[in-house]
Amino acid sequence: AGNKRGHLFVKGQNVAVVPEDEMVDQLVEWAEFINEHGVDAALARGQGAVMLGAHLGSFEALQAVGEQHANRRIAMVMYPANAQNIQRVLNAVAPANTLKIITIGNPGTTLAIRDWLDGGGLVGMLGDRVLHDGQEGKDPGDVKRLPFLGHDAPFGLGPLRLAMLLKRRVFFMTALFRGGNRYEVRFEPLADFSERPADAAAREAQLHAALRAYVTKLEALCVEAPYNWFNFHDFWLDEAPH
Repeated sequence: AGNKRGHLFVKGQNVAVVPEDEMVDQLVEWAEFINEHGVDAALARGQGAVMLGAHLGSFEALQAVGEQHANRRIAMVMYPANAQNIQRVLNAVAPANTLKIITIGNPGTTLAIRDWLDGGGLVGMLGDRVLHDGQEGKDPGDVKRLPFLGHDAPFGLGPLRLAMLLKRRVFFMTALFRGGNRYEVRFEPLADFSERPADAAAREAQLHAALRAYVTKLEALCVEAPYNWFNFHDFWLDEAPH
C-alpha cells in the first residue's frame, strides 16, 4: 500500500486499518450515539460538562467525534507521567492530533479546568484508577472500595468532588468497539452538581451515590464488552494471600 500513513485499531480479535487522512471521518461514520441529549443541553447553556470515563473503549474515537462537533471540544485531565506517555504515542501515530491535556498537580490545574468548562468545553477524566498507596489527592478518605466484578475494588471520589466544586453536570463517557467498522459512543447522565446541597452530609451522600452509579455502569459494560476493558495491573489491589 506504499508509504501512506495509517492507524491500526486492534480490539479483541478484530483489526482495522484506516488511512490517516480518513481517520476522523471514518470514526465518526462508524459511531453510534447513545443518550447524548443531556450533553447537548448542558453545552447549549454554555456551561461545559465533566465527562467521567474509564480505561474502556477507544479514546481516539472520542477525540475524533469531538473534532467533528465544534461544541464538543474535549480536554483530558491526567497525571503528568500518563500525559507524557499518551502525547508521545499520539505524536508518533497521529502527528496532527489536537488533543488538549490538562495535567494534575500543577498550581493552576483547577483554574485551567474551570476556564475550559467556562468556555463551553468538555473535561474528560478517568475514574477507574487510584494511586497504588491507596490515596487520591490529600485525603485517603476519598478512596472507597466498592463491589466490582465479584470483589471490592478501590475507586476515587476525586473527579466527582472536583465536578461538585465547580458545580457541573457529570456524564459517563465511552466509545465501545463493536466489531467490524463500528463504534458505540455513549454519553450518559451520571450526576448533576449544578446546585450543591447546603448541608455537608447531603453533599457527601450525593457524591457517594454518583460514585456507586459510575461503578455500576462500568461493571455492566465490562461484562457486556470485556475486550474493550484494558486492565494491565492488579485492579483490586488485593494484598490478601491466596
